[in-house]
Parts: sequence; structure tokens; C-alpha cells
Amino acid sequence: MNYTLPLSSVMTTDPVTVNREQKLIDVKHIYEKQKFHHHIPVIDDEGKPVGLIDMAAFIRALGSASLDESEKVYNATTVGDIMSAQPVICDPHTTIKVAAEEFCKNRADAILVVKDSKLAGIVTPLDLVKLIAGH
Repeated sequence: MNYTLPLSSVMTTDPVTVNREQKLIDVKHIYEKQKFHHHIPVIDDEGKPVGLIDMAAFIRALGSASLDESEKVYNATTVGDIMSAQPVICDPHTTIKVAAEEFCKNRADAILVVKDSKLAGIVTPLDLVKLIAGH
């Protein structure tokens, strides 16, 4: 396997995103309707990544709430309340090897790929596994 391949060769481009002011109800709808990684990048108005939401943070935020959308938490909690504000960020030219090292070093579940200060894509360990497996 060529470990010098750039992240741009394995990243998911144009990922579904949210902004920090959106409510959990929006995140719920994304998880219900989209088939994708369990990570949602949080961007500002200019497309710059400012955080990351994962399924675990979403579930923790729900606490004992049900999936009923009338539950208070869905409209009282914002993305900014639950996002990780320090996601791992790399550029599209970062190699697969360096990305793998970042996953290990930071115990990260996702890397946001940024070009010219804007979100260009997202990479997860599953993307690297698929590359190794030839999928």
C-alpha cells in the first residue's frame, strides 16, 4: 500500500455540516436521513470548521430523553453546546501515514480536511481501512 497517498484521495467531500447555533433537532434529522459517518463537522458562516459532533456526544446530550421530538432537549440544546471545539485538522495533501499517526496520537475518530481555511472533507479510520482492504 502507498502510505504517501494524500488525504484528498480517501476523504469524503462535501460532508453534511451544521453550524453551532442549530438545535439538536436538526442533528437528529441528519442522523435519521443520511447514510454517512457518525461525525458531523460544525462550520461557521464562511465555511471554516469550528468543531465536530459525533453520535456519542449527541446521545449523551439526550440523556434520558426519548426520540419524541417534543422532548425539550431537542430545541433547547444547540450544536455549540455539545460539539468538540478542537477537532483534528489536516490539509488535503497530508499523507495517509501522517493521518494514521494523528488518529493514534489524538485518539481521534475523524479528521477534518481543510483547504484555504474552509472545510474540504472528512476522513475517518474506516476510510483508511477501506483503502487498505481495496474497497
